Amino acid sequence: MSRNDENIQKIEQSIDQFRQVINGIRKHNLLDPTFSRTQFEIITSISDNPGQTTSNLATQLHVTRGSITQTVDTLVRRDLVARTVDAYDRRIVRLDLTEAGRSYAQAARAAQDSWMASLVSHLTQDEVKKTLEAFDTLHTTLLNNRAAIKESPTKESAS
Repeated sequence: MSRNDENIQKIEQSIDQFRQVINGIRKHNLLDPTFSRTQFEIITSISDNPGQTTSNLATQLHVTRGSITQTVDTLVRRDLVARTVDAYDRRIVRLDLTEAGRSYAQAARAAQDSWMASLVSHLTQDEVKKTLEAFDTLHTTLLNNRAAIKESPTKESAS
């Protein structure tokens, strides 16, 4: 195994471990244990961008429109999300939070901010700076190589 292959493997393992830890912590920090991760993400997304459509949410959250529709149906039944027909184009249905949904989103954001503050409090300023620089470098590299990644053959197409 080449040095580059070893580095790739180590980076992939680190990213996977980081993702697992973050997802696990976020799951336990949900204010309501009956909420799925997708429900939580939909509520926070609508909170950040009121009036979204299910198509926009599906694209943003990388799930199918059908999955979003089912999850939104649940949130509507729980009186957290409301559907509104667009005033200018009646084919478009907008999603907004109800008062209860806004309260939940605000409390969830506060819990997440508290969790992030406790996480960062264990790092030195130098560690925070290095972590941010590493994430920025990785983000920039991924964006710059997105076209090459889309064009690269998959294992299935190579066989």
